[in-house]
Amino acid sequence: MCYVLKLSAADLFTCCRTFFWGPHFLLAFAVATAGHSRLNLPQETAQVILNSAAKAELDSVLESGSALAEGQLPARVTQVLIESLPARLRNGCKEMISDFGANPAVSSAWSARLLHAEGDSADRSALVSFRCTVHIADLTGYDERPALLLSTKQATILKFLPLDPDCTNCSDLYHLRYNQRFEAAGGYLAELDVEHSTSNPCCDGGDRRGGTRLLLISVLEGASVLDFEKATDDYSHDDEAPEDVETVCKSEVSYGRDANRHLQAVTARMSCTQNGNFVPQIVTRRFEWNLVNQRFQEHGSSAKHTTLRDH
Repeated sequence: MCYVLKLSAADLFTCCRTFFWGPHFLLAFAVATAGHSRLNLPQETAQVILNSAAKAELDSVLESGSALAEGQLPARVTQVLIESLPARLRNGCKEMISDFGANPAVSSAWSARLLHAEGDSADRSALVSFRCTVHIADLTGYDERPALLLSTKQATILKFLPLDPDCTNCSDLYHLRYNQRFEAAGGYLAELDVEHSTSNPCCDGGDRRGGTRLLLISVLEGASVLDFEKATDDYSHDDEAPEDVETVCKSEVSYGRDANRHLQAVTARMSCTQNGNFVPQIVTRRFEWNLVNQRFQEHGSSAKHTTLRDH
């Protein structure tokens, strides 16, 4: 799992920058320069129509299934995709290290992974994860953004999917993983895990918050139809308390389908432990397909799209 940082506007100009990867951490003291640095990638919503040469390269890879193991793409196709990035997103990767100046031990680089692809010569779709990797000496951190690739005989469109509202003074980092697909009218739904975490030991006393969101994307519409937190891992430090508190919650997720195998309901039963001890309350949430809104609605809530910001 990759780890995530959140800084307030005040902290941004007085505190440190921290990247985490697995058990390692990178701590670099920096003063942000407004308009020239970021702590994460922008949340992008743009749609890009690829030129004919780029379309031909991508169609060739998707048709032949020549993506390498674990979603790696041929170098030429990766370059085509990166060159197609909107300028704000593409520049955001360099802006994540702009505070460090011309340091030979500091670098950033784009890459792309194929999360899932299907279709035929007339109509293809794919989910792609764009990753900005930051290196400082032998330490590494990264941030990812998803995009939906829709290709027909006429055109190929790259549609970027935001994971949260854009925030210029937040440092949330995300890692994406494809889980499975579900049949849907006119297309399919793709389920992704969105792993995230927060940690700011230099500014917030060592508290951290992490989790995994379940994200369902309608490939036909190119939009999220369900987004909720299915697992959390929170750590709280208090100098006056006898011990630190770590609360870990995990969900058992089940799915309900109709006679056509279309997904109709998602149920999550979340149980928690605190410092390894079971917390008795088990919370059950049920999300049902709303045919009118074409979104999943939490049972017992008003008819609206359930997203991370709704809970």
